[in-house]
This record gives sequence, C-alpha cells and structure tokens, in this order.
Amino acid sequence: MNRPVILCVDDEKIILSSLKAQLQNNLSSNFQIEIAESAEEALEIIQELIKNNIDIPVVIADQIMPGMKGDEFLCLVKDFSPSTLTIMLTGQANADAVGKAVNKGGLFRYLSKPWDEDDLVLTTQSAIDSYIHQNKLLKQTHYQSILNQTLSLALSTLSFKKQISKALQYVLSIPCFDPPSLGAIYFINSSHVLNNTSEPNTDQPDPASHDSDTTSKQLSADKDLVYFQKLCDYSNNLSKNEIIIPLEEIEKHSHFIFKEKTVDHLAHYICPLLIDGDLIGLIYIFVSSFSQENEDMNSFLLSFIQTLSGMYRLSKSNHDLRISNRHLERHKFELEQLVSHRTEALNNALIVQEENNVKLKAANTELAYFATTDSLTGLLNRRHFFAMAEQRSDILKTHKKQCIIAMIDIDFFKEINDNFGHEIGDIALKKIAQVLTQNFDEDTVIGRFGGEEFSVLMPNLDIETALAKCKNLLLAISSAEFIALSKSISLTVSIGISKIKQSDKNIEKALFRADKALYVAKESGRNTVSVFEGIKSNEGDK
Repeated sequence: MNRPVILCVDDEKIILSSLKAQLQNNLSSNFQIEIAESAEEALEIIQELIKNNIDIPVVIADQIMPGMKGDEFLCLVKDFSPSTLTIMLTGQANADAVGKAVNKGGLFRYLSKPWDEDDLVLTTQSAIDSYIHQNKLLKQTHYQSILNQTLSLALSTLSFKKQISKALQYVLSIPCFDPPSLGAIYFINSSHVLNNTSEPNTDQPDPASHDSDTTSKQLSADKDLVYFQKLCDYSNNLSKNEIIIPLEEIEKHSHFIFKEKTVDHLAHYICPLLIDGDLIGLIYIFVSSFSQENEDMNSFLLSFIQTLSGMYRLSKSNHDLRISNRHLERHKFELEQLVSHRTEALNNALIVQEENNVKLKAANTELAYFATTDSLTGLLNRRHFFAMAEQRSDILKTHKKQCIIAMIDIDFFKEINDNFGHEIGDIALKKIAQVLTQNFDEDTVIGRFGGEEFSVLMPNLDIETALAKCKNLLLAISSAEFIALSKSISLTVSIGISKIKQSDKNIEKALFRADKALYVAKESGRNTVSVFEGIKSNEGDK
C-alpha cells in the first residue's frame, strides 16, 4: 500500500532539504515526504498522486516563489484535493498579508521563517491528526448514508432481486473499493429469488424451463449480481470476471473475513448472509486500497449484511404471502398474521433509520465543532476568531460604539517548551486560556491566534477601561498557580492593544496596530501592556 504523502514546496533547495529531514526524523514512517521547487511542479505531483489514489494529508508551501505565489497555489490545492490541509511558510509576509492568505487559501496554520523545528513538527502533526479525524467522520457519514439508502429499499416496491442489485451498487460506489463495481452476491437454494412466476418485474428465466442438470448452474444476467442455486466450482463455465467459490470453503465461514491474497492479486472481503444461524448466501467484495483488515470497514459490512439478511427475510415473507393469497384463500387468518409481522418489521426498520439519523446529526455537530474550535485550548481557532471579530466589530461601528482589540503573547514560552517539554507547554497554553475566559465577560471574543499568541476583542470599551482590564489580566496570570514536574512555574504575558477605528475596512488593520504595540511591550521588558496610540511609528497610524 502506498504511504500518504506530505508535500513541501519552496524555491530554495536548502530549505526543502531541511524541511524533508526534520519531518522524516520526527514523523511516523507511515508518511512519505515529497518536495517540489515550484508551485507548478508541485501541482503536477499532486495530480499524479490523486491519479494513483494516494492520500495527501498536508501541503507545506512558501509564500514568495517565482511564478505562482504560495497563496494562489494553496487555493488550487484545495480545488484538486479539498480534504488536504495546508500550511504556509514565509519570512516576508506581514499580518495583513497573512490574514488575506488565510481567508483566500483556507490555511490550516502559518509558520514564519526561520521556523522552530518543534513548532514545525507539532503543527504538521496537528494537521495530520485533524485530517485523519475529518476523514474518519466523513467516512462514517458516508457509511451511514449507504446503510440508510439500503434500508429504504426494503420499503420500496422493487422486486427483491432489484433491491439486492441496487444495494450492491450502493456499496460498490464507496471510494475505498478499487476498481469499482467488482463484487457479487450469491444465494444458496433461494428459489423465490430465481422464480419469475412469483417475483414480479424480474428478468430471471423460469427454473422450470431448465432440466435438472442445468438448473444448478443457473445465473442471473446482472453484471454485478450473481445468483447460484447451489454454490460450487464452475471453473469451466464462468467468465474471467466472475468469482469461483468452492462449496467446501463457504461452509467454513460463520462470520465475515478479510483475505489479502486472492484472485488477480486483489484483497477481498468474504461476508456470509445468515438467517437464524443458517447460511443463505455470501458476499464477495474486492478492495485494492487496503493491505490489512480495517475496523471501520468491518463494522460497516456487519451492519450491511444484517440489513441484507433482514431484506431477504422480508422478501421471503412477501413471497410466501403472495403464494398463500393465490392458492390458499382459506388461510386468510394466517395471511393477516404475516402482514402484521411485516408491519412490525417495517416499523422496526423506521426506528433504526431514525436512530441512524440522530447519529449522523451528532457526527455533523462534532465536525462543526472541530472546524471552529482550537482543539488544545477550547477557544475559537484563528479562522473562526477572524469571522466572529469581523462580524462583531462591524455591528459596533454601525452603532458608533467603541471596540478594543488586544494581542497577547506568553513570555519566554520557548524556554518552557525547551526546559519542560511540549506537553508542559500545552498545559501552560490551556492555563492561559482558562484565565482569559475567567477574566472577560461573555460578550468578549477570545481566540487562539497561533502558537503562544491569543487575540481578544473587547466590545463597548474605551481605551482607558480596556487598559485597566488588561493590567488586571497581567496580575491574574502572574499570580495563577502553575505546577510542572513538581515545580512552580511563573507565567507572564505581554499585551498590545489598539482601538478599532471607524475608518478601518477590516479587523486586520486593528490587529496590525495591536501587534505593533505588543512588540513594544516585549521590548519594554515583558509582563506589561502597551497601547498603540502611544507609539511613534515611521509607518504612521495604519
């Protein structure tokens, strides 16, 4: 099985070499690191990987490159592979340019040059974890949709043969099956399936028209659906695309199994169909993108074959009802009982479908949470903070209300990571997030800007009140108890604040000014607050 690819793009070979070496040294061997010296070359690699069905969890790209720029390239990456997460790496972009790149290219994160190796690895691993989690949710949603569609077939007016044929088509449409539409469903001694005198709308020849020697070899004409009245080896009669199943092998299977070595070197699943413990048929489904048994696939196939068994039971009941109604009118009472059983089975099917819809809604809610929330601190993530802050500031400006924005950076955070490890660093980030939440009211918009930086939007405050609040925050953080490895660690932050002006077209202008003030706070010895309006800048008041 081909390993998923992490693609690094930069026009400087020495940077590419460094990126590849650091990622290879720190990430699992389950990933392959590929490099490209231009966006154009990278797009060719991506197209080839997609063609070969190879996953691309993460793309890391420089912003400033000859030809196509990084943000343009990452937009195209999203078009080719929407699930791929992107990281921008540059040393020249300011806060305004970074914000535009985030909005335009849908970046997962942004890293400055020169980067910290630990930060690079942590960011990349976080992107990989997010990619895996999102794919798992999407896969589970897809599986649930297939089960819902299959279950709805039992309520349709289609013949059982067409219901099973459609159910197989639904399963074979799942992307993990490659090549598509390679699979079959077999039945043992299922006369009601083959008998067109009692199954309406069937194209199956009447078994009565065949002599006893040929009846046992009868097949349906469907491309992907094969029926056997008796399963055995017909190697001299089957075409190369049909599956040979010795009866002795089938009788050994009481549960579905996965085999790697099989026909045409394709792996396949063997899934028996059981009614009250008796084997009534078998499903063969071929896969080429799996090299080992997959737990999610096993769970899905188990639910699928249970649904098929229920459909078979229901179809058999319907068949018996039709025969009874046609030939045994005197058994009217028994017919009504069977109808009652059928109604109960349909009601149970609807209950199961409703439960599945609840699970699907919960999965979508969880997916929405992870799309808007920083998984480490529980605060708004960078992208959602921008959206919320922009919306809130527009409303305040419309009503001529004041609004203050602050940039907060943890002092000497790199030393915490270096001295105590990234696990302690993560705990420190959570502690700061907790203090922030406790010291601001619910109208305040708080987000993790990235790394050890946080951003806060304070509505309906003037600059003097916001300054006082930030000074109180400094005291709250510095006095908060933080124990790491049996040692008490002092945490402090530096804060830069700026008011949002009526003339600001977007929130990035105010963030830029707050970031300038933050720089001054850092230069002034840290653990302090700096207001932008008190700063002299050659660039003026942006």
